[in-house]
Amino acid sequence: MHDRFIFANLSPELENTSWERYRFYRQWLLLKDAHAEKLFDLHAKKMAEINPDSLWAVNGLVFAAQRDSVHVHINSSTKISFGKNAKITFVKSADSIRYFFTEQKNKKIIFSLESGEKLFSTESDQIESLTSDLLIATKKSKKGLLNKSGKLLLPFEYDALVLNNKNQISLLSNKKFGLYDIRSGKFIKPIFERNVALLDSETLLAFKDGHYGLINWDAKPITHFDYDEILPWSENVIWTKKGFEWSLTNFREGRDLMRLVKSFRVFSTLGDEKLALVKQENYFGVLSSTKGLIIPASFSDISNFGSESEPLYFTTKEVDEAGIVS
Repeated sequence: MHDRFIFANLSPELENTSWERYRFYRQWLLLKDAHAEKLFDLHAKKMAEINPDSLWAVNGLVFAAQRDSVHVHINSSTKISFGKNAKITFVKSADSIRYFFTEQKNKKIIFSLESGEKLFSTESDQIESLTSDLLIATKKSKKGLLNKSGKLLLPFEYDALVLNNKNQISLLSNKKFGLYDIRSGKFIKPIFERNVALLDSETLLAFKDGHYGLINWDAKPITHFDYDEILPWSENVIWTKKGFEWSLTNFREGRDLMRLVKSFRVFSTLGDEKLALVKQENYFGVLSSTKGLIIPASFSDISNFGSESEPLYFTTKEVDEAGIVS
């Protein structure tokens, strides 16, 4: 004899019944035996479907096919009905699924997975969810950006749209790169040879003609494009590299604070302060992002015998003529 399952104290509709199989799915109880299926709503404590032709659940929704229609149960108060032959597709997402769509006459009708609300329709060939509020749509192999109301934020001109971790979207078109800021709507056209990156809220790092430089959101240069590498240091101050030498540069004032640096290594980052061991010529010093040069570059070696929060520097200086180390 096979085990059967009884559910007590849920609803009078379930009293004196037993089932071969059951499944709890979010707020739903899916029941099945050899002759019947039922869908019970645990929140509303009532039957939502009685004897559908088939019953299944996926991506937070419950589907019930009955005669010529498919019912999509979103929650206790929202149920959407489609024709039985309607194809329901979930919108691809890098994280959680947020949307689904059906197709009617070459149009995709987009619905919210959470509320069941019909959001908009689009003639795009493909569509995918980028964030909770933005979708990437594709037409004839070109991508554009839509918000969840269907408004076109970026036209269908791009080969790729890639979200970074700073709420910007990297734009690629004809092997050139640009940038779109989601919060402000600021925009850099794809005219640069590599990804455009944010240095601060108003300054961006770009690459063209084989070199790096800084630009503003109007794509106007702040510095010359003649650096092999640029790295951030502090407010308005960057490390710039030409050939084999680094300089510490205040790009707002257009002047170098430190030059002829062969190498530097950041060894501490606490709060707003960074500390770096810098090498000028053949000598070492210690540079602070908030206090400047705290140990001049005049020592043969520098070691930190303390901690990151409380450094204790041991320095050595060689005197070649006398063969003395002090």
